[in-house]
Amino acid sequence: MSNPKVSIIVPMYNREKTIITCLDSISQQTFNDFEVIVVDGNSTDKSIELVNEYCKVDDRFRLIRNLKTHVTPDNVCLGMENATGEYISFVDSDDTIEPDFLETLYNNLTKYDCDISQVAFIGNNTNEIKVYRDNDFKKVQNNILKYSKQYSRCLRMFKREFIKDIIKYYSQYHDIIWEDTIFTFVLFLSAKSFVIQN
Repeated sequence: MSNPKVSIIVPMYNREKTIITCLDSISQQTFNDFEVIVVDGNSTDKSIELVNEYCKVDDRFRLIRNLKTHVTPDNVCLGMENATGEYISFVDSDDTIEPDFLETLYNNLTKYDCDISQVAFIGNNTNEIKVYRDNDFKKVQNNILKYSKQYSRCLRMFKREFIKDIIKYYSQYHDIIWEDTIFTFVLFLSAKSFVIQN
């Protein structure tokens, strides 16, 4: 069996109330050539039991346990180490995604051959697509401030070759509040190109 096109990493810690809704939203994607890696940070509720049952029903999903820490950056990095897809996306375990989320990100990323693909918030959709291939720091910085309305690692898809070395440093941010903000800025400022669909 060939590797999936996309690996989705879902860090989880004590999310028994939200994890099934999250995984359901992923399983119902219009794009289905993916794997989901749920990385549990040693949950003490029923999260692990729920995900184990889910994995039995859908073999695209698998659970990895990190018994050392529940810190999100460490679990994201562990998920990346186990990912096999050519492209990487992230979904938080208390979030849900729209049915065409992966399809939109994947199609734009491959069509325009960019390092990063991003979609807008729900309700902000105009279907306008903008592609940036500008290495000028100020222009790239302005684009981040204008279009990255949320500095989460979610809402995006990345080329594996682009993100694999950068993400190694993500674990250094585990003592920082809003560590996603720093990480996202590093990603955008490291990218040679990105595409955003509003």
